[in-house]
Amino acid sequence: MRAEAELVLCAVQSGAGAEQANDTLGSLLQKNLDWNAVANLATRNGVLPLVYTRLSAIVADRGLPPLPEQLKALFRVNAIRSRHLAAELLRLLNLLESQGVAAIPFKGPALGALLYGDVIMRQFVDLDLLVRQSDLGRASEVLIAAGYSTRFDCRDTSRSDFFNAHENEFVSPEGLVTVDVHWGITPDSLPFGPSLERLWTRAQQSSLNGAPVRALALPDLVHVLCLQGCRDGWDKLASVCSVAGLVERVTDERDWKALVEEAREYRTYRMVLLGLCLANRWLKAPLPPAIDKMVNADRAITSLAQRIGAGFFTYGNTRRMVQYWVQQVVVPLKVIETQRGRLRYCLTRAMRPTLRDGEFIRLPRPLFPLYYVLRPLRLLLTAV
Repeated sequence: MRAEAELVLCAVQSGAGAEQANDTLGSLLQKNLDWNAVANLATRNGVLPLVYTRLSAIVADRGLPPLPEQLKALFRVNAIRSRHLAAELLRLLNLLESQGVAAIPFKGPALGALLYGDVIMRQFVDLDLLVRQSDLGRASEVLIAAGYSTRFDCRDTSRSDFFNAHENEFVSPEGLVTVDVHWGITPDSLPFGPSLERLWTRAQQSSLNGAPVRALALPDLVHVLCLQGCRDGWDKLASVCSVAGLVERVTDERDWKALVEEAREYRTYRMVLLGLCLANRWLKAPLPPAIDKMVNADRAITSLAQRIGAGFFTYGNTRRMVQYWVQQVVVPLKVIETQRGRLRYCLTRAMRPTLRDGEFIRLPRPLFPLYYVLRPLRLLLTAV
C-alpha cells in the first residue's frame, strides 16, 4: 500500500486501533507525501473531513509542519455545503410534516450528526428521505411546490410497481440540492431486508442541529447500510466508516442477536456479514465475540472484503470506473444466498425497466410494457 493510501486509511480508523494508527500517522506525516493523491483518495472515498480533522490533530499534538492549504480549503468547502444541506433538510422535513407526511432522514447530515456530533464531519452530496409508499404522492407534491423538479414523476409507477425502482430524485431550482425520496431500501433486483413498516414501527427520535428528527433504530440502520453497501458494490470507504461508527454504538447484545435473526429471516445474513467484516478488517471496528466468530467462519466473505478494501485505493480513473461497474454486479452476486435469488437478480437487473428508461421516452401508463422492448435500445444508445 502506498504511503498516501495508508495515511487515508489510518486517518479514518477509530476504536481499539486508534492509538496505534496515531503513531503510524505521525511517521507518515514526516515523509515526502503526494498531497494531491491524498486529497484525491480522501475526496473520492467520501472521507476528506475525517482525514483532515484527524491529521490536523496529529500535526498540532506533535508539532509537525502544517497541512497543505489544499486540504484545508476542501474541508471548508465541504463544511459550508454540509451546513447548507442540513438547514435545507430541516426546512423540507417541516414542510412535509405540515402536510401530514412523515419522513425519516437517513445518511447525509442526519448520519453525520449521529456518528460525529457535527454534520460537517461527513462528506455527502444529496439528502435521503424515507417515506411510506402511500405518502409518496403527497411528498412529491410538497417538494414540487417548494420549487423542486424531477425528471420523472414516479407517483403512478411506484403504485403499480412496474419499474425496478425504490427512489426518485428531486433537484432544487438552482440545482445545488438533490433530494432522493425512497419508498424502499433496495430495488426489486435485491428484494431482501426488513419491511419498511417494521422499520417505521421501531423508528426513534434523534436530533439534527438541535431540532428533533425521526431516525432509524441503530440495529436497523446497520442493516440498511449493509444492504445499500452491497447494492452499490461497497464503492467508497465512507460507507464502511458509517458501519464502523454504528458498530461501536450498538452495545446491547440483544440488539446484535435481533439483527442476526432478522438477517437470517430476510436472507440478508451474508450482506450484513460483509459490511461488518469490512468495518472490522479495514477500520478495526470491534465486533462482539459471537459476531466476530460468524464473520471469520465465512471464508468467502473475508476474501471478498479483502478485495473490496484494496479497491478503495485504486489509482487511475479508467481503472477505477471499470472496477466500480464490476463490483456493482459481482458483490450482490457473491452475497445473495440462493441460486434462485442470483438468477432473479441477473434477469431483473438486465431486463426490468428502470426510471431511466421512463426518462428516455415518456409513455402513458397503458403502454408501459413497451419499455421492455425500448430498454435494450436505451442501454445501447446511452452506452455509446
